[in-house]
Amino acid sequence: MKGTVDVWIWIVAGIIAGLLILTLAYSYSLQMINTTIEQNVLEQYDELYTQTNELCWSYLGNQKEYNLILNKNILGIYLTSNQYLEYNGSQLIDYILEENVSSGNFLCIKIKNKKIICKQFDCNATMPFLGAVPIEFSLKSLINQIKGNPESFEYNLVLKRDKVGVNISKR
Repeated sequence: MKGTVDVWIWIVAGIIAGLLILTLAYSYSLQMINTTIEQNVLEQYDELYTQTNELCWSYLGNQKEYNLILNKNILGIYLTSNQYLEYNGSQLIDYILEENVSSGNFLCIKIKNKKIICKQFDCNATMPFLGAVPIEFSLKSLINQIKGNPESFEYNLVLKRDKVGVNISKR
């Protein structure tokens, strides 16, 4: 009888240890995926900055197209003339939904639970507020969730050099 109890204790302990290892591996892989996605968004942010800044030194009328794909952790990308101006999440959602236009010479990105990042252009620019919006406000996001695709927000942008700087608009 005692030998049977010892075996069952080892079996239960093995199952608990296996579940614990599986849970840790799952959370670690989820964290790695989120870090990779965030890194991709930051690379796209850098590319948007580079292309816009190149247009600052370009001829009037020159334009480029850029495709920006953001995930749900990107609260907003916007322009400002004061790099210390920070919007809260609900303000950014309202500005994105209302398609408000931002302007200035700093391109800023706000990521959930991270410090805001701003980079200065060599000229002024205008651009609509961009970023993630909750599913209840976005039909495309709802469809993606139903399909089982990760929440992403795609913006097709046109960057055009004009008299006062660079105008970034949605295509």
